[in-house]
Amino acid sequence: MAQSATRLRLRVAAGWARFAAIAGFVVSLLLALVMVATTLKRWMPGAQTAYAIATTVVSTIAVGGAAGLVWAFARNVSLFFVEGEPALARAFRRLRYFFIVWTLFTGYNAVTTLYWFIAKR
Repeated sequence: MAQSATRLRLRVAAGWARFAAIAGFVVSLLLALVMVATTLKRWMPGAQTAYAIATTVVSTIAVGGAAGLVWAFARNVSLFFVEGEPALARAFRRLRYFFIVWTLFTGYNAVTTLYWFIAKR
């Protein structure tokens, strides 16, 4: 009984992870489009444009990479029902990588935001 409840929870988790991954890919694409449009609209030669371009590139890569890792988590949870324990271990490894990528991305954004806030003064 407990085992079937656990399997059901894993199936639900895999479904939500797929949804989150697809939403992440969509958000990544929209984020890139908005940031590129904003950068081109306010094109100013110099450091501000370089900062905007760098932020766009890093943000798009981070969000897209994170969505890819969440998708891999969902896929490996689904494979758990076919292959067994090794697939579940891979799934949680992908989830750990997601948190590492997201922490690095958040740190990058915090440092660059603080830098530009201090540099403007």
